[in-house]
Amino acid sequence: MERGRVRELSQLLRSNTKFKHLQLVVAVSDRLHIGKVAEQMHLSQPTVSKTLAEIESLVGVRLFERTPAGLVETPQGKAFTQFAREMLVRIGRMGEGVSAAQLGYAGTVTVGAQISGTAVLVPMAVKLLKQKSPGTTVRLDDGLIEPLMEKLRFGESDLVIGRVDAIQDTTGIAVETLYQDVVVAVAAPKAAVARKRRLEWLDLADCPWILPPPESSARRRIDDEARQLGLPIPKDLVETGSFLAMLMLLRERDCVCLFPEHLAKYCEAALLVKVLPLPPIHMGSPIGIARLEGRRPRPAIALFMECLREASKLTRSGSSSSR
Repeated sequence: MERGRVRELSQLLRSNTKFKHLQLVVAVSDRLHIGKVAEQMHLSQPTVSKTLAEIESLVGVRLFERTPAGLVETPQGKAFTQFAREMLVRIGRMGEGVSAAQLGYAGTVTVGAQISGTAVLVPMAVKLLKQKSPGTTVRLDDGLIEPLMEKLRFGESDLVIGRVDAIQDTTGIAVETLYQDVVVAVAAPKAAVARKRRLEWLDLADCPWILPPPESSARRRIDDEARQLGLPIPKDLVETGSFLAMLMLLRERDCVCLFPEHLAKYCEAALLVKVLPLPPIHMGSPIGIARLEGRRPRPAIALFMECLREASKLTRSGSSSSR
């Protein structure tokens, strides 16, 4: 939308547009079918059509085009829907904040994390946070960096923790680097390859492998490093971004997998894996914090960011396993 139109929408949301309007626009964007929206919101189809027409009249632009196959979102509709989603999230969090204040809590922090890269950092940060503010609720969402960043932009997350150089578009995003990512090869403690005292990377060429999904930034870096080491594409390969699946597959088969160094040492101390005697791979990929630029963090978010910095120092110094 044009800048003037954005200002008009801002004024509109402060005056005439109602909460039900925002809910309905988001529902229509998700379903693109009047009948399905009516069923979802327990309204009649004429009521949905009338309310949608009312919104478009208030906005002054067509949000959805009517076609024989259903509704099609216009560019203006996409812009309005994104704004509506953000407003609904903010309104929801405002309600949570009021409830938290009534109960004496210190707020809620919603965090998206690449668990494969931050499986030690994030729990350590949560532990530190709970020591300082037991009443603060932490909501964790794990996954690949792309969908996590989308949730951050929509306001569904407060922070994203992961490989920050993998963020394709940093427009409007503030990034803080915590440490550089290094990965090591691991296997199950009883695996044949884990019993060898000396290994070369080429010794793993015929082993079953577990690797991240091909669309992930970590996999692209691993593939580049494998080519430099002269390793062929594994004949026996499982691709997953699930840390739990990696652990279970390592347990059930004589597989080889690459873990972030901090996670590998933690799991080795718990007798879950054996770190293989091979040099680490420097991913050239910093682990850090991403958040929306230009927004002052709420106290709970600011405190969690402090805990992440402290946890980063602890894991780098090797103190995480002793605490």
